[in-house]
Amino acid sequence: MSWVPVDCVRREAKTLLIVPNRERVLDLVDLTDDRFVSDRAPRPQHERGRIDFSRVLISPRGGWIANDAFIYKHAGLPRVWSLDAWTHDPWEPEYGASARRLAQRWYHWGGEMCFVDETTFALWGWGGDDEYLVPAAVLYDVRDGRLVRWFAGPRVRPVQASSTRARDESMVFDEFLFAVHDELGTTVWDVESGERLHTDESLRPTRYHRAGKCFITLTTDGIRVSRLVRDEGSD
Repeated sequence: MSWVPVDCVRREAKTLLIVPNRERVLDLVDLTDDRFVSDRAPRPQHERGRIDFSRVLISPRGGWIANDAFIYKHAGLPRVWSLDAWTHDPWEPEYGASARRLAQRWYHWGGEMCFVDETTFALWGWGGDDEYLVPAAVLYDVRDGRLVRWFAGPRVRPVQASSTRARDESMVFDEFLFAVHDELGTTVWDVESGERLHTDESLRPTRYHRAGKCFITLTTDGIRVSRLVRDEGSD
């Protein structure tokens, strides 16, 4: 069984489930009354080829959805769209006014990405092909798809297209940008200046727990919990 993206978001006292359907497009389900919000049949005649799902992320306040999808010609198409608009138009992710395609990368999809804030989105890798991607963080404004800035440096775990499970989390943001690599460890970055602030070669966490503000690492001995601690002399 292949791993598929599933996530939930609370919106106006409703719990909405994001899940792919058999036609390999994302559906929005209202769990409050067990109803499909995104009833996509029949399909519009102007559909320009199927866009398959991959990773799905939700913005901090739940207003935006991000998906690093791919098309049949093996091009990765990271994109974002408004959740509110999606509740009114089932085809919003593909053709809606809020939908923004942020990049196109040949043979690279399902890569690392994260929201920096409600309207700023970070995508890993600068370039248009998997063989020429520069290790970097690329920041976009989801409201208009505009490239805000980018900086080189962060290295993350490589994408494994043949994997049948979710990969360990490799790029997260919480005040700082954290990039995780299995050989180099964890690096900490300032997204405004692009400066590398810290490196811990021993830390290779599995997940970041946002509510607890800590990294979780699964080890042979159990679970390791790690937190960022500021120097007492820092401002």
